[in-house]
Amino acid sequence: MKKIFIIMGIWLIPSLCLASPFSNETFQVAKAVKLGDKVGDAIGGSGEINRATPDNGGKISCNPATCTGGKRCVNNECTNCSFAETCGCTGGQISDGSGSCTNCPANATCASGSFTCNTGYSKKGNNCELDGSSVCKMYCGSYYSFDRIGGDVPEGKEFVCTDTRECSPSNVCTTQLNTWKRSQISGVGTTTCNEKQFSCNSLGYYKSGTTCLSCPTGCTSCTSSSSCTYCKVGYYKNGSSCISCPANATCSGGEHGFTCNAGYKADGNSCVKDTTSRCGLNAEYRRGNGPASYDEDCYRYCGPLYVYDRSGAKYGGRERVCTAYKYDCGYNCTSGWTITYPNDPYTCQIANQPSCE
Repeated sequence: MKKIFIIMGIWLIPSLCLASPFSNETFQVAKAVKLGDKVGDAIGGSGEINRATPDNGGKISCNPATCTGGKRCVNNECTNCSFAETCGCTGGQISDGSGSCTNCPANATCASGSFTCNTGYSKKGNNCELDGSSVCKMYCGSYYSFDRIGGDVPEGKEFVCTDTRECSPSNVCTTQLNTWKRSQISGVGTTTCNEKQFSCNSLGYYKSGTTCLSCPTGCTSCTSSSSCTYCKVGYYKNGSSCISCPANATCSGGEHGFTCNAGYKADGNSCVKDTTSRCGLNAEYRRGNGPASYDEDCYRYCGPLYVYDRSGAKYGGRERVCTAYKYDCGYNCTSGWTITYPNDPYTCQIANQPSCE
């Protein structure tokens, strides 16, 4: 039995050696198992293979914790973040867009993955620079526009801003440019504001903002729709208003009130008949303001009731004015005159006294 076993064993060994299609594969498997055991022992004894460079085109494997600030893990690769993203940066820094972290740009606010320029600044690339239009609106007013960079000033640049408002209607509105303000911008320069000043060049208008509006009825000048400063003839001033002249009164306008006509007296804002006034008939003969002979001439050339009143400029300065009052209230109830010229050098005027008629 021992002889037979030895012979069969010798016969089997060459058979295994001659099986070339299987021998290499068998060797490779064995080799792999051996190597695997060694690697597994080095990593932790799992017996499985961990590849540090997986089959992904040679890219380094990553996870969010392995990428440095300014980068993120994308498709198993640490990739640069866009500018201004937080992206693993700390201490208030942001991504610089090149795979690192940097400070927020000057004159900007960084939040939520972007940056916003402060008032008066605008974006230019990844920076914030002074913007002429924003500077003008911030330091002069919302209706100013940037005109130009002015001459050199000790503080830096001079931003010249111009008022863009227009006044209307143009036929009664005057515009004058006035440099009214120079504001210093810390570390940059100054802002010069050229303001338009408006005025109304016609009576009966007042300025409201950039518009000339009509004054209320009866006003020759005013400061608003409810405040008159001067009144037209035929109106009288009452507080800040111009009121139409009442009946039986005279209104000279301006800042004056009304005056009741002769024979009338004021009663509130009206003129009522003055029953206490004297309206008796004048005597036919009375003395005037000159020699008796003058009165006699007035009587001769003008008629009864006429007496000498005064000299005048007519007839080369020789004029003699003869005056007659039918009622003895005289000048106090006179509203006008009826005048005739009967003979050189006499002028005859008789008072109109309607309140006594």
